[in-house]
Amino acid sequence: MRFSRPSAHTFWRRLCLAALLIALGTAVGAPAFARKPPVHDRAKTSAKSMAEQAGKAYESGDFQRAALLYYNAWQTDDDASDYLFAAARAAHVGGLLDIAVRHYEEFLKIEGIDAARDKKARGYLDDIRDTKAAAKGQEAEKAQQTGDAALAAQLYQQAWQLAPTHHEYRFKSAVVLQTSGQSQQAEALLLAYLADAPADAVDRPEAQARLESLQKARQPAGVGPQKPAPKPTPVLVVPPPVYAPPVTDFEPGTVAPSPPKPVVVQPPQQQPTPRPVMVPQTPMPAPKPVVVQPKPQPVPIVATPQVKGPSRAAGWVLTVLGGVLLAASGSLAYTQYQDTQRYNNPSRDGSGYITSMTAADGNLLADAIDRNRAGAVVAGVLGATSLGLGIWQLVRTPTADAVAILPAPGGATLVGKF
Repeated sequence: MRFSRPSAHTFWRRLCLAALLIALGTAVGAPAFARKPPVHDRAKTSAKSMAEQAGKAYESGDFQRAALLYYNAWQTDDDASDYLFAAARAAHVGGLLDIAVRHYEEFLKIEGIDAARDKKARGYLDDIRDTKAAAKGQEAEKAQQTGDAALAAQLYQQAWQLAPTHHEYRFKSAVVLQTSGQSQQAEALLLAYLADAPADAVDRPEAQARLESLQKARQPAGVGPQKPAPKPTPVLVVPPPVYAPPVTDFEPGTVAPSPPKPVVVQPPQQQPTPRPVMVPQTPMPAPKPVVVQPKPQPVPIVATPQVKGPSRAAGWVLTVLGGVLLAASGSLAYTQYQDTQRYNNPSRDGSGYITSMTAADGNLLADAIDRNRAGAVVAGVLGATSLGLGIWQLVRTPTADAVAILPAPGGATLVGKF
């Protein structure tokens, strides 16, 4: 038995068939390709990486960078409240007192935090407020020494607002006002001091004596001193939340193939009927014997039937479909690139905090990046395969049809005919 070697067209046909079957298998397995770890795990991994970098910055003395990285880690994984506490502590040690106060106050608003951490945060917050109040008190003393009583009284009031438990700043402000001749303002501050200061305060006896002196000089005889004013109720102002714009996904369009042209069939033409020819009757001479010479018989030529190949319309359809899929793949890849740039380079304020998105928006953007990346790969594989098959259908010569069978998952069978 002889085996013929397969032609070049047969080899390329089988290769294209195998590529098509692989592409179909890739499309079937696309959901598994796009499968990714949960968003929660990715957020924790990213936050842990930033926290490790923050720890190295803290050890090297770069407390500002450490505070920024710790805060960004907490924004990425808001379940880890320790990152927020570490950010506040790094800012505190680095002398960024305003940022530290903001982080400590934000940490104390979290529900269910550890009691020990809560106590430490409150203690650190009181220390910062005492430090800032002491600085204001020193500025007030300098202003008082230079004779600027109005500025000294204002700075003492600011010191008391930073540290409300230090009532001596309010008493010193009242003394400055009384000395400068502003009796009404001094009397109001003395009444507030006596209402809030503890009973064993060092300045309480002197404050009581000054208040009685002011009231005696202002009121007629027989009228006793006024009662201390009630304690004012503090008002908490909460800033409005900032929302990031939602992320929009891109959906590529499709192009419908053009319909085939109709085939016009010409009706058969009728041949004219030949007219009979009249031959006159004449006597014919006797025929002479004729010797017939044998002639060589021609060898019959059997024409090889031409094989009609598939319609070129299939090639055009596959070529157009491949171009559309490749364009869709490029569009998805470009969208994925832009989203990746937004995710890796968010907008930040002057302190380095992320303002363009929240942690939830960042997780949604990460999902869109993974989804567009998977779609670009699948569309690119299918587009390249379809374009190759379409071009091959347009340029190949007609051959006999061939059938290829390949088993598929789930007991199904993929059949290709070329």
